[in-house]
Amino acid sequence: MSILGEAACAYGPDYPRPGWAEQAPALWEDVLAPTIARALDAAGVAAGVVRALGVADSRLWAEIRADCSGLPVEIPVTADTSPVGAAVCAAVAGGVQDDLAACAGLVGAVAETIDPDPANRTAYDDAYGAYGRLFNSLGPMFR
Repeated sequence: MSILGEAACAYGPDYPRPGWAEQAPALWEDVLAPTIARALDAAGVAAGVVRALGVADSRLWAEIRADCSGLPVEIPVTADTSPVGAAVCAAVAGGVQDDLAACAGLVGAVAETIDPDPANRTAYDDAYGAYGRLFNSLGPMFR
């Protein structure tokens, strides 16, 4: 197995008091999508469809993923996909499967496909831009 593409994004932990650091999951979520997009781009891989894993049975989360990524999101019939997703990643890492695409069928049949709404994407991008500016301007207060 070889690495096809890499990417990294920095995120700032919160320092509520001396000697104490907290990492809010929202910070990870904010950098995850652009980091994955850059890694796929570096690998020369074009993403076409997102197969929902984790909170897969939530239509709202699927809509948010579709709108933020600009890609269709497939909701599998299997609701408890987090352990399936972990097993799929382990199978690729362990060399049992060639790649994640080869494992897509192992997640289960698709119950519904959610298409992105371009108007929502614009709203999310605008809100994320405002959040980033606010976060950067307030960051020094927490260091």
